[in-house]
Amino acid sequence: MPVGHRIPVALQQVFLASQAGEDVATITAPESGDAFKMYQKEYRKPIKPLKKQATPLRRQRIDMRESAADVYRKTNPISKKTEVKLSEETPQGFLEAEFERRGYSTKKYVSLEGGYYARPTLLQKASFGTTMNQAIITSDASLLRRLLDVGLSPNPCNDYGESLVHRVCRRGDHKLLRILLEKGCCLQIADDYGRTPLHDAFWKADPSAEVLNLILRADKDLIRLMDCRGFTPLNYVRKEAHGDMIDYLKSVMDEFFPDRTGKGPEPAPPLTKKKPNTTPVPDPRMALTPQSAMLVASGEIEPEDALDWDDDSSYDSEYDSDDDSYSDSDSEFDQEELAELCLRAGGPIAVAQNCFGESCRVTSRSHKLN
Repeated sequence: MPVGHRIPVALQQVFLASQAGEDVATITAPESGDAFKMYQKEYRKPIKPLKKQATPLRRQRIDMRESAADVYRKTNPISKKTEVKLSEETPQGFLEAEFERRGYSTKKYVSLEGGYYARPTLLQKASFGTTMNQAIITSDASLLRRLLDVGLSPNPCNDYGESLVHRVCRRGDHKLLRILLEKGCCLQIADDYGRTPLHDAFWKADPSAEVLNLILRADKDLIRLMDCRGFTPLNYVRKEAHGDMIDYLKSVMDEFFPDRTGKGPEPAPPLTKKKPNTTPVPDPRMALTPQSAMLVASGEIEPEDALDWDDDSSYDSEYDSDDDSYSDSDSEFDQEELAELCLRAGGPIAVAQNCFGESCRVTSRSHKLN
């Protein structure tokens, strides 16, 4: 037998003869090794290597720099899944049945596919510190107000969009939620897993009706949104709380979803028509810089000292520079002419002279009384 081959030459000859229809009992292998040569020619053709198949997307290594929202959009097209009609004994089934009776659409929307999802801003991430977290955990309304009053974001969150607003709703703390809303908190948000504040509010073992009402008054369409698992907020209600939540829905349907039978198709929620990352959470009007916000949120400086650290909020640097100063020489009128013009125009100088007499004069940009 040739070195490196496991099939003897005689056996190769038997195989070839058998395939040709000969009687294998009378076959003897040729000494010249012709059988081996024929076998090599016919049956030992080189095998073409298989093409490397692409690894299924779900089995690919996930880049840790990608957000959960990015991974979802690649691997989990929730919006294409077939919907299953639920029993009216479940909160979600009851809601959908009520929608049909009242003329509303039962369509659900994926939060990560619309304007409800946006990457956190720098101020949001900078405001997510230990002191801010402590205010939420201890339900310290006074501390929370102090932090927000100096210019921290009312929507503080980490890199994955998991915000303290979600935590407040999950804890059922309606007092802190009211404070956040007073300071401009936005509830039309979703974290990297597509969970909205309403998802977290219903996650609680005994959801707070006050928190639910505050959220639905901000945006009732949050109850239609699905997270990356395809779950709506009502899908997270625990089984033992189904009865209580159905009673809650019965009590608020007229307020949030009054009968619209005969009014035609219901339009889609406005934010579902927008693309992700197109509606970031706005910063407060008097926001701190991210650097100062990080110091305050982490407790390194007191909230009241924040403006001293925030160079961008300095009035002197912006308005009191030499370039913006005003001098008497900048005016093309002298004091007498300027006073006369103001008097004829019935401006402030005229009012001042009526009150304080003719001795009232104009000097530079301000009105002084002599």
